[in-house]
Amino acid sequence: MFDYSIAAIASPLESNYLAEWVAYHKAIGVEHFFLATNDWNYNTKDPSVSTVRIDGRTLQLPYYNWALTHLRGATKWLAFTDCDEFIRCQNMDKLVKGHEQDDAICLSWRMFGSSGLHFTGEYSVLKCFTKRQ
Repeated sequence: MFDYSIAAIASPLESNYLAEWVAYHKAIGVEHFFLATNDWNYNTKDPSVSTVRIDGRTLQLPYYNWALTHLRGATKWLAFTDCDEFIRCQNMDKLVKGHEQDDAICLSWRMFGSSGLHFTGEYSVLKCFTKRQ
């Protein structure tokens, strides 16, 4: 059983920074990623990433409901985020401290723009998106 996992749907547009997103969350303690790829295949050799391809529109909530049902025994804490959302904390242990008996934790979020930059090729999301609304 994993302590901390993330369930997310990844679009082809997120393929440029998906490895950065996984690496960032591993650094704060996320152990496993359950990714549903929408209309594309994400090929990775990373054993901490499980993928399933789902094709079609508006499948985020059905996938999250599936994850709630089928991943119940696989992980203690399961975050539901998009692949362009980064959980900002020092580490996951500190984040859940004091919430061990809670059924869920709701995190606030901030929206960052492109900082006026235009992107081609590979780039770092965390380095480029620095100005928030």
